[in-house]
Amino acid sequence: MKTAQYIAAAKKALGGISDYALAKHLNVTKASISLLVNGRSVMSNTTAARVAEILDLDPLKVIADMELERGTNDELWRRIARRAAVVLLPATIGGVALVPAPAEASMLQRIAGPVCYVKCMLNT
Repeated sequence: MKTAQYIAAAKKALGGISDYALAKHLNVTKASISLLVNGRSVMSNTTAARVAEILDLDPLKVIADMELERGTNDELWRRIARRAAVVLLPATIGGVALVPAPAEASMLQRIAGPVCYVKCMLNT
């Protein structure tokens, strides 16, 4: 998706609010929203992460889309966007769960995309 599409979706998700109200919600100026809506600017990564939160999307997906829109290393960001679009659900098999490690997932996701580890589910 492009910036203007994300902005429109965020406004709709928040009940069809005005540009001014969205600007306050995203902690940016109304002029910034106007630039984004009219295609004269691309969201910063911080704003992209806030929009992702509103839309209940993976922030990395929205940030990757913004980097693609900027023309930043297209192939790298296409790969990242594809990885971020895949939703991995935790699965439990025979007492072993495959889930992201909270402390490690944040760091590893920045470098390697979705990462899972094996955690033994033992009753103590």
